[in-house]
Amino acid sequence: MPLVTEPKRHLHDGPCSELGPWNDSRVLEIPGAGRGFFVKTERQFDDALHEAERHARSFCLSEVELAQLDRSPALERLVKNRAEHW
Repeated sequence: MPLVTEPKRHLHDGPCSELGPWNDSRVLEIPGAGRGFFVKTERQFDDALHEAERHARSFCLSEVELAQLDRSPALERLVKNRAEHW
């Protein structure tokens, strides 16, 4: 199943919005630095934030899985603005 970049889907849905499988939270294993978290729930997100605060040695990255059409107010404004100027 392809990974979909949801912000892009809201701007322009189509094949160009789909990528191959990619585990963003594990990309930090490549250089061996940083800490990655994969979260699906608010509780996991809170836990990841607390863990990131304790991880002062380097940076952290959180990959957050959202519902397909979950949109933040900022994304709604971006989509509306783009639609007006497209």
